[in-house]
Amino acid sequence: MKKNKFVYTGFVIVATIIITIFIMNTLDNNPKEIKNENEVNNENYDKINDFIKNDFYVEGYEELLQGDSYLVGVPDSVNGIEANKSNNLYQTSRNFIYVNSNKSVIILLTTSKNDTYKTSEWVAANGYFPERFNSENSPYGFKENLPETSIFSYVIADKGYMLTMTAFSQEDTKDGSLALEELSSFTQELTNKLKTLTKGEDKK
Repeated sequence: MKKNKFVYTGFVIVATIIITIFIMNTLDNNPKEIKNENEVNNENYDKINDFIKNDFYVEGYEELLQGDSYLVGVPDSVNGIEANKSNNLYQTSRNFIYVNSNKSVIILLTTSKNDTYKTSEWVAANGYFPERFNSENSPYGFKENLPETSIFSYVIADKGYMLTMTAFSQEDTKDGSLALEELSSFTQELTNKLKTLTKGEDKK
């Protein structure tokens, strides 16, 4: 009986050693498999940022940051791929600020990494203009202390990256058409150029 118990114990030890060696070899031979589940590895994101920073231009607009790093603090209720626990800043996004002083329009552009959407897709769109949401004729009421500012935003995803664009203008038409039209034109011009830029990546 003792002999059988000894043989069984020895078998378990040998099997454990073999399994351990197998796992270690697997880890060594497949380092790419050991990574953060949220990690994004693509060429498009860096490519579009370089293009926007150095070559993208919309007539009438000036990009203020000119490559300067500008990070925005975020609440710690969300801890995802962008999170930096030490200071709650978005590190893997890039911010651009475009101003058009002649039309009194500002457009904010943020690029962020994307590993979810594989083709060009609309993610979200939203907007606010005073005539509809804060006027004497508005069904939502009127409050004097709210700014007379029109705001519209688009979120678009493509292979490897996501674009968040927000346009706002204080001196707008009553229906907010200036901010919306400027955002629409800006988006059209940017996305068309980015599609051409990343066309080779889509074939991979």
